[in-house]
Amino acid sequence: MKKVIAASIAAFALTGCASIFNGPTQAVTINSVPEGANVSVTNSAGEKVHNGATPLTLTLKRGAGYFKSERYTIAYSKAGFAPKEV
Repeated sequence: MKKVIAASIAAFALTGCASIFNGPTQAVTINSVPEGANVSVTNSAGEKVHNGATPLTLTLKRGAGYFKSERYTIAYSKAGFAPKEV
């Protein structure tokens, strides 16, 4: 029984948030084909983080709060092409 408890504690202690091991930010490169598409990046709260044109590299926050990962929406648009959101 003691081995099971010790193994459970060790497993819990060794798991953790990625930001603890990899830092609070992540560099993200955004490209498009064709280049020059307008890009709008918003976070999970709906706040615009960046507006620009491709290609571009951004530094985005990994977390949205205590042990909560952040999610981003990237909207592409260019004249003559259908808009795309990822």
